[in-house]
Amino acid sequence: MPDVVDPDVLRSLRQLPKYKLLIPQKNGTPAPIPLRDVNDAEETLGVWSCPDGDFGVHIEKKMEVGHLWAERLRRNKCPAGDGWLGFRYSLIPKVTYG
Repeated sequence: MPDVVDPDVLRSLRQLPKYKLLIPQKNGTPAPIPLRDVNDAEETLGVWSCPDGDFGVHIEKKMEVGHLWAERLRRNKCPAGDGWLGFRYSLIPKVTYG
């Protein structure tokens, strides 16, 4: 009995046929489109996402931004008011976008 493929389940890169996707360009040469695995995250417009729907990479990247900001603030001896202004107008938009 042949394997039945569920159309609702994303297949991994190694399970896909070995076709090359080529898009013709204006000058006539085809440009290849690289295939990616469903677990490979990619940043698009500030949001890290992958086809399988796991946003763990996005959360990790935003946490890295917050930790780096806090570490730099600790090292810098700026007034507390300036730290809060930076938190409100710089850090919060960075980590809440997307």
